[in-house]
Amino acid sequence: MSQILVVDDDQRYLKRLVDASQASGAQITTAVSGDEAIRNIQSQDFDVVVTDLAMETPDAGLEVLRAAKDKDKFTQVILITHMGTKAISVLAMSLGAYDYIEKRSRKTDSLAKLRIQVGKALEYRELKLAARSA
Repeated sequence: MSQILVVDDDQRYLKRLVDASQASGAQITTAVSGDEAIRNIQSQDFDVVVTDLAMETPDAGLEVLRAAKDKDKFTQVILITHMGTKAISVLAMSLGAYDYIEKRSRKTDSLAKLRIQVGKALEYRELKLAARSA
């Protein structure tokens, strides 16, 4: 069974992120801070990490991204934020993020997009792992 870590310091939004991520049928672990997420990453293996960007620090989500990629380069990380900027999105992608979603985008339903992207991230991870072992 796939393992997903969902991270957000806003308990109400964390529940929404969990609900959107559960559509994949994976086992969900939650964290309410970047520090807690990093401890989880150090002690467990995750296929996908969904993390808020700004938590205890404005870029705590980037630290979660780095920790996930340092442990397993095939872990797919989706950053989600309401404080999005083009510079941060470019940085996140250059660090290996699978996707970067703005919570309050006028153009898309961020939770619907997350639901789709979690499934795609799981598939992408499986393809990368299969290619590595081929």
